[in-house]
Order: sequence, then C-alpha cells, then structure tokens
Amino acid sequence: MKGCFIINPQSGLSATRDIVYLTINRLLAENVVTSLNISVTQGKYDATNIAASLDPEECDFVVSVGGDGTANEVVNGLVKSGSKIPLAILPFGTTNDFAASLSLPKDSASVVSMIKSFRVEPVDVGMFYTKDRNKATYFLNVVAGGLLSSVAHTVPVTQKNAFGRLAYLVEGAKNLTGLTLETSPLIIDCDGDIYHEDTFMLEISNSTSAGGFTKIAPGAYINDGLFNLFLVRKVGALDVMPLLTKISTGMHVDDPRILMLTGKKITVSPDLSKDFNTFPMDYDGEKAENIPATIEVLPGAINLIVPDKKHTEKIVKGFKRTPHQTQEKENTDTEK
Repeated sequence: MKGCFIINPQSGLSATRDIVYLTINRLLAENVVTSLNISVTQGKYDATNIAASLDPEECDFVVSVGGDGTANEVVNGLVKSGSKIPLAILPFGTTNDFAASLSLPKDSASVVSMIKSFRVEPVDVGMFYTKDRNKATYFLNVVAGGLLSSVAHTVPVTQKNAFGRLAYLVEGAKNLTGLTLETSPLIIDCDGDIYHEDTFMLEISNSTSAGGFTKIAPGAYINDGLFNLFLVRKVGALDVMPLLTKISTGMHVDDPRILMLTGKKITVSPDLSKDFNTFPMDYDGEKAENIPATIEVLPGAINLIVPDKKHTEKIVKGFKRTPHQTQEKENTDTEK
C-alpha cells in the first residue's frame, strides 16, 4: 500500500513525536507500505487542503496525527473532495473524544497492527450550517453548546498543550459561581419534533464520547445514520458536580434535568420570545457561527480504519469485512 501522514506538530506533548516516527519506520520496515507521503501542517486549514488534494490512485490510506481539531480538518478535506480514501486516526492532542470512543491505539505497534488488518468501516459525518446549506462545514464527532463550548475557547493554547483536559476543568471551575447558572432559552427541532428548553449545556454527538464524557450517549453508533442529542436543563451550582459525576458514569439517561433524543436533522434556534443573550457553539472543538444552526447526518460519508476488537462492536453497528479480509477468509476456508 501507499500511505499518507498529515501531522499537526502543535498537538499534545513533544514526546509523542517519537511514537509517530517509530510508527512510520515500522510501516516501512514491516513492508506494510511501499511508500509514505508525510505532510506537516503549519497553520489553520492546512490539513483540510492537504486531505482534499490527495489522489486515491496515489494514496491507499491517510493518517491524521493530532487532536479532534486535526481529525476534523482532515475529514473536511476528504468529504469535500469525495475521495473516500480510508482514514486512520493517531490521537495526540488536548481532546480526543472520538478516538476515545473507539479505543483507538496510541502506541506504534498497535497502530501498525490496525493498519495491517485494514478493517474499514463507513462512518457517519455531520454537516453544520447556519443559513446556506451549500456553505456547510463538516464534523466527525460532536457539536457542543453552552458552558463547555464557552470554556473551550477561553483556555489558552499553551495551557491546553501543557495540562490537557485539566486546563478545561480549571477554567470551568472559575465559571461555577453563584447559586444559579446561566441558561439560554432554545428551540430544538429534532426531525420535526419541537422542544422549548432553557439550556445549560448541549451536545449533539456521533459517538458515545463528547466533552470528555465517555458515556454521554450510551448506545450510540458511529454508523447508524443518527445523531444523539444530549441537553442539560437549568441546574443550580450545587447540583452541577453531582450531575457531572452522574453523566461520567452513564447513569444520567433517566434524569429529569436531561433531555436525550436521536435524529437525522436537528436545528438549534434562539427562543426570542424570552430574554436571550447568546449561546456559544463549536464543532469538534472548532468555534462555530451563532445560532440558529442546523446539524444533519451524512451516513457513511467517510471510510474509517478501526481496531479489530470485540469492544469496538459496541459503537460500530454490524461488521463489514474489507475485500482484503474477505479474500483471506475464502483462502482459509479453501485450505480447510
């Protein structure tokens, strides 16, 4: 095979670079690939432009090296080009929610093994747009709104790289003051069903993991053609930490302070009949335009290389063998 690496040098700690180069060397030494094209990003949208320019005839797979933001840019490039080149994610960054949901490997031996087995699954991608659907941007894992989105964009990049998710928690703690936390009156349209909600926090997720919570959407699949909406209603400051603890354990599904829905098309709008100020939103950690905003699912929009492990089946619906794996099985059966 011929592979391509898109590397964000600003993601995570510098020590991870050794793992990246060891992975590259293993792929070559073990004859997994005949050639590798390595691109290092220098600024915003570099990863998108590089991914969009890849030729399927010259690249059998592409590896995104970085955090959720890097994977988001690569996905945008692949979707916009329509190339369907299989994507592997080597997660190094402040947040890696999507990678965490799939237990994607970080050590070189496991990454090489995953690419060798080449289990490729068509995975859903989200569209995010405000006014013009033709100007949509794409996301792999989550659209977030409210407190977590606000905090994510107030933490300096240097602090994120140094302290990771702890930086978000520290900044978030600064915001948990007063007896009642600020909420925003929203109108949620989920596949035609309308909800009026005073909202503290909102997540529209493709996987089980979002905002650092690995069980925020229990039962979610990354290839079922549906998104999972998670909304926290008005809560008091003293209730926040117990509720977040409940969410972290996945025991929040029936909590009356939480609304959970699934849908193919979700629109989030301000309820202007009430006192509305603002509601910050982002997609895969990238700052988004102001609401109203529409989120749509694109079923099977990209091909993702995933680990060949039993626990992966919890968020990958069904099991599809790649042509390579199917041929291997046929050969084995013939020998028997």
